[in-house]
Amino acid sequence: MRQLSAAALAALNLDNPTFFILAKIEFSTILRATSLPYDVVFNGATYLSSNPIYSFGPPRVSSSVDREVYELAMLDHDNSYQAFARSGVTGSLLTIYAGFLDSSKQPLLGTNDVFVAYQGYVDSCKVANDGSSKLFLIRASSPMGNLDASGGYIASKDGMDQVNTADTSFDDIYSGGRSVSLKWGKS
Repeated sequence: MRQLSAAALAALNLDNPTFFILAKIEFSTILRATSLPYDVVFNGATYLSSNPIYSFGPPRVSSSVDREVYELAMLDHDNSYQAFARSGVTGSLLTIYAGFLDSSKQPLLGTNDVFVAYQGYVDSCKVANDGSSKLFLIRASSPMGNLDASGGYIASKDGMDQVNTADTSFDDIYSGGRSVSLKWGKS
């Protein structure tokens, strides 16, 4: 179990504790953003506030293996995240860190002050523009979410070619194909 520092525990015990979020997406380049209104350095890396985190889903604790989906939205008024959405960020590792502000409203950024609130893989992302704000929306799921997934099987010639190009079982099953005299099922 992760032990928080004495400073982080003191920040949690304030009358109105305040927290911040840091997001890291490990793509071909690493994208880092913060919910704070200014850039911060955590663990030797700078988390940018230029397109800040707009909203995020709360981390959940579940006692069953289910598909826990985490949602993150970041402002994208200068189109910097749009390229990520178009280039296929799906499958990238997403790590969300949570930290606290001390009594003087300064972020606590030591390694024992900040903890991993969520870690999973990006399922999908898109850019949404409602006229007043442009958001980069990310949906991610935990690795445990894949345990209950059942993969579909494509019953076509092209689908079989992806599995085994030497298998000819679906060669005659296509539109306009020749008649097949093999009967399927019980007779």
